[in-house]
Amino acid sequence: MSQPEITDKLNAHLARHDPMTEECHAVYLMVEVRKFLDRFGDRGEKEFGLIRFYCNWMLHTSKHSDRNNMAPILTRIYEDICAELQGGSEIRGRTPVVGFVGMEDLRKILARFFKAHHINPTLVEKDVSWRAFVLHMAGILADQPLEKPTDEIAQLVFYPAGNGRIRGSILFAKEIEGANKKIHREYAFGAP
Repeated sequence: MSQPEITDKLNAHLARHDPMTEECHAVYLMVEVRKFLDRFGDRGEKEFGLIRFYCNWMLHTSKHSDRNNMAPILTRIYEDICAELQGGSEIRGRTPVVGFVGMEDLRKILARFFKAHHINPTLVEKDVSWRAFVLHMAGILADQPLEKPTDEIAQLVFYPAGNGRIRGSILFAKEIEGANKKIHREYAFGAP
């Protein structure tokens, strides 16, 4: 299948399923995007590596070979969490954790990918469309924790939270001594 054919399939799918109402809509999108990326070979890895990572995460239970695409983001997340735990107060504003939970980094890169390849941008432009997609993604990823994505993180997992919310936890490879000498083995994020 050629890139123009995949583009046509993606555009038809996105037009038909806006907002997405089932997990299979999100899976199909990521399968087709992955096919498109495979046509790039190594040319698209730098610019669209994060997209490939999410495609692989959704479609494969073992993601050891794709660690390089996610390690920089998870390292920043780990550093922010350490600062928060050691400082004793929450970090305010847009942080890597916030961007990761809401998949905002993925949204930005998908927007560039869609624009570059003339794919309908509604998914990344409309908040209601994006939230529906993220919720379905989180539902799929809840069954597929990341094992040892960095040297500092032993596991990252999403949990179903209900009511359109996302939550998860990060299990540290080594304990972190936080404020008041409190020991932390895990960091929970998202909705309670």
